[in-house]
Amino acid sequence: MIKKRDWIRVAVFLTASVWILGLNTAQAAEKNTAASAANRDFRVIEEYDVGKSRAGLAAIEETIRNTPVSEWPGVETGLLTVLASPQTSFAGRQFVCRMLRQVGSARCVPALEKMLGEKEMSHMARYALQKLAAPEAAGALRRALSKASDDLKIGIVDSLGQRGDQEAVVQIARLVEHENRLLSSAAINALGHIGGREAVRFLSGAKVARDLETLRQDAILRCADQLLRQGRILEAAQIYQPMTEANNNTWIRIAAYKGLIQARQDRAASYFIELLNSKDLALQRAAGKFIAEISGSAITSSLARELNNLDASGQVVLISALETRGDKIAAVSISQLADHPNEEVRSVALRSLAVLGDSSCVPLLARAAGGTGNTAAIAQTSLERISGDGIYEALAILIQGRSESGTRQAAIQAVIDRRETRMVPVLLKAATDSDSQVRTIAAKALGELAGPDQLASMVKLLVTSQSSADRGIFERAIASMIVRNGSIDPAPILSALASADGPVKIALLGLLSRVGDEASLAAVRSQMQDSNSEVKRAAIRAMAEWPDPAPLEDLFGLARTETDMVNQILALRGYISLLGLPANRGSAETVKLLGQAMAAARRVDEKRAVLAALPRYPCEEALKMAQDTANQPGLENEAKLAADKIKQALVNQSRKATASLNSSNAHLALDNNKSTRWDTGRTMKPGDWFVLDLGIEASVAGLTLDTTESANDFPRGYEVYVSFDGGNWGKPVVIGGDGEPVTKIRFEKPIRTRFLKIVQLGSSDNWYWSIHELTVDME
Repeated sequence: MIKKRDWIRVAVFLTASVWILGLNTAQAAEKNTAASAANRDFRVIEEYDVGKSRAGLAAIEETIRNTPVSEWPGVETGLLTVLASPQTSFAGRQFVCRMLRQVGSARCVPALEKMLGEKEMSHMARYALQKLAAPEAAGALRRALSKASDDLKIGIVDSLGQRGDQEAVVQIARLVEHENRLLSSAAINALGHIGGREAVRFLSGAKVARDLETLRQDAILRCADQLLRQGRILEAAQIYQPMTEANNNTWIRIAAYKGLIQARQDRAASYFIELLNSKDLALQRAAGKFIAEISGSAITSSLARELNNLDASGQVVLISALETRGDKIAAVSISQLADHPNEEVRSVALRSLAVLGDSSCVPLLARAAGGTGNTAAIAQTSLERISGDGIYEALAILIQGRSESGTRQAAIQAVIDRRETRMVPVLLKAATDSDSQVRTIAAKALGELAGPDQLASMVKLLVTSQSSADRGIFERAIASMIVRNGSIDPAPILSALASADGPVKIALLGLLSRVGDEASLAAVRSQMQDSNSEVKRAAIRAMAEWPDPAPLEDLFGLARTETDMVNQILALRGYISLLGLPANRGSAETVKLLGQAMAAARRVDEKRAVLAALPRYPCEEALKMAQDTANQPGLENEAKLAADKIKQALVNQSRKATASLNSSNAHLALDNNKSTRWDTGRTMKPGDWFVLDLGIEASVAGLTLDTTESANDFPRGYEVYVSFDGGNWGKPVVIGGDGEPVTKIRFEKPIRTRFLKIVQLGSSDNWYWSIHELTVDME
């Protein structure tokens, strides 16, 4: 019997064997790939020419891509053989050059060098030599440069530049002042790529055409940039410095300053000031960008101290840059400019304090926000955004202090904007301030920030108000707080109501309608017997504005029995309004209650209000009521309009649709939503149809097909058929085609029917037939 440990040995042996077999297979495959590349018949390249299949070339390219570096020499040999063959076409030689760019070595340099002087092949040859690691490639390019024509020299110079060939600097420098502008440009660019002290010397002393001067300066800057990357900082700085002078192009100066600042960061602040004092706006803006990129609080301090020495445009740029740096140590200097006579400076200073400022800036921002104009709005926004310790305390001190009214109002507005609910006690005190504007905004803040726990204090403010204006602001504040917090205990309001006088009672009754619970309704009902007619009217108004239908019976009773016309109208209109609130009541029952309102109405205006409400409850009872009212004086038009709307609604409730295509989406043409649609699901063709079932027989005057949201999807022609049973259609009742996104179909005279069928007659190669909304015009 084989023991367990023997089975383990067997398993290990088998696993190792499989791994070794796989390794050998992979190695064999790699050798095969290499062999296939080295031994591949490259003669297919000789046979290739423009217009022939590239399949053979693609196969060679794929093989070379997968060949290990160690096998490249064999591939190179095959490629050079093909390159030397007189049978190889121009296109084939180009392909070989591309492949040698990848696998070539010093061996291919002589063959490529021969082609550098050929007009047709020079560019492909240098393309290959440009990337070869072998130093012989650079030598070949240098030798060719002395012999090639001017046109070919342009490309060779470029390749030497791309190689960064220091040995070619002198040769290339001789071409910088060449009369051929393209060759001169190529030489300047190449020296900029190569870089080094010699390149800079030649470029600096060269006299070039005026239109190449900027290119020459740019090349010198690139040389300096290269020195900077190499750590040769002083050499780079010596190049940058003279290029910052005013006689140079603005963009060259900006680039030179950038390099100089990176090279001499110890002097960066002085360079920034030079730029900021410039009259050239582009230089000033460049300074702002550079300042934001250099770190260190010492730079911030140095620059902040210079703020007062700059003109307005320089100050604007520097403040913005300091804001981007985010060092708060700049806030003191910037604060001194918050009252600057230049509005742009003031604005940017106030805006930056939102980021850089701390609690010490709060009074300054509040004073500015208490003013007028654009800067006041900016300061208010900064008051909202400023962060750090002590902001809350600073605002509280301002609100409770003796600052100007505008300053204190701005501080309270900041409390609102910052949602500082912990400031409510301070706001309650501010709501009793002697300044009416402070009281007003404090009341607004309480409405937005106070909670149910502050209801008693807010009610006290209302009760003790000395003017109707103050009662109004506190009533609105309490109402806002109630709405925002939802269900609350009305005890403080009920307690105050018991001992309040007439004007206060009226305000409190309005608040109870916001609470809307049983206790509040009972209190409102109790005021119906008040001897003060204004209080009674306020109680009726409160019930008319109740948030649920609980006072319906009270209001209906008043509508029938109240002798005061104003009170009767308030009660009846409130009754009609409350009938529209959600209730577990069917349309027919609601219509019955509206009928009672119609009977109680003493004026045409209230009867019209009933008719206006009827279409919200479409049913046969509503339709009958509208039709029965049509003969009453002054109600003819309103009754007809209500009846038409009810008819349309009844049709909409029961109507259904089918279509020849995409029938499952036919209902989207009937959903009262123009953003949805039915469509054919393909371009329109003659014979596509859409059938509407009204659900009831009705007299129809026409149809409207709205495709505004898909403006090209209107029918290119149509026929409309009618039917009572949906099966027998007869002849078309109308034929037409408007060619507009809204297709209005009108019958010569109203037709009684239940089913309507629209058949699309036209065709389109690009557009579907769609209906976003179908409307039936009822008679």
